[in-house]
Amino acid sequence: MATVTITGNAQTNWCNIVIDGVKYTSVQTIDVPIGTVITCNANDKYDDQSYVQLNGITIANGDDRGKAIYNYTVVGNVMITLTYVHPDSDTVYGIIAITEKS
Repeated sequence: MATVTITGNAQTNWCNIVIDGVKYTSVQTIDVPIGTVITCNANDKYDDQSYVQLNGITIANGDDRGKAIYNYTVVGNVMITLTYVHPDSDTVYGIIAITEKS
């Protein structure tokens, strides 16, 4: 088993992760089997501002429809930070940072 620690602030439509069909957007800790696939969804309002990072490296960028999607396979304990950015009505996007722990 591995522990997935979710931190940050998010909103369902803009930034979320999905584990076994359940969507998560809030701070919590979940135990999952090694090999579990976590779908990371970071969205934005207009263009390609959203992204997903793994250990500080960007691994998925938003496309022209404003979606950065990445399927992460759990290899051990991991922290996932969900960030929802909304400085004004025209700028809305999500950032997901995955940090593997040793």
